[in-house]
Amino acid sequence: MKKLTWGIALFPLIATAAAVNFLPEKVPTHYNAAGEIDNWGSRNSAFLLPIFIIIFTAIFEAIAQGMKRRAGDGENSADRAKQNIKVLQKIVPWVIGAMGAFHLVMLVKMCADGHADISNMPIDDMRIYAFILGLIFIPIGNSVSKTRRNGLVGFRLKWTLYNDVTWQRSNLFGGVCLMLVGVCTMISAAFMSGLAAILLMLAYLNVALVVMMVYAKRVYDEEKGKAESSGAEVKDQAKRF
Repeated sequence: MKKLTWGIALFPLIATAAAVNFLPEKVPTHYNAAGEIDNWGSRNSAFLLPIFIIIFTAIFEAIAQGMKRRAGDGENSADRAKQNIKVLQKIVPWVIGAMGAFHLVMLVKMCADGHADISNMPIDDMRIYAFILGLIFIPIGNSVSKTRRNGLVGFRLKWTLYNDVTWQRSNLFGGVCLMLVGVCTMISAAFMSGLAAILLMLAYLNVALVVMMVYAKRVYDEEKGKAESSGAEVKDQAKRF
């Protein structure tokens, strides 16, 4: 998995190194909300995102190594840490793969908008980005549902961290919600403009987060009620004796 992750992380840099000489000296580096170019820069700016992807991957590798070292300390038991590391290692390739896909689309846009003979080439890059974002929500949601209670990976609130039951139920439900966000976003990207699909994705995500929090609070209240009821029974039994 580590080799696969680094292979995906290095690919955008290799692709950029191969493509940069085919780009014009000046390329678009920013677009406004209407999709119009509002800033130009050197073609070497194409290396910024690939370098960021490598740094991002290195940070996550360091986090995984830190979790391994802390395994078995206090609340973070060895089995729990092992499971969460496995989940993290499954999520990272998808995330950096999505960033790499964004970058390849950006390279095509730089080339298309930087050459006068093919500028105005109809590429709705935001629509592609929306579809990729929708796709990435599916493996992330699936992975979140498999995490165990911890302070780093998963749907973390005071309510979800209360005990293992609140964590498992809330993250399972949250994972399903995220996968639904992904499916709805991909459908939107298939039938609407890129900007509309992105805005709808944000709306889906906000609704999902509210529903996830409401469900987590309900599970928390149930578990807290059980704990308080159990505590009251123990006190009653102690008084009888």
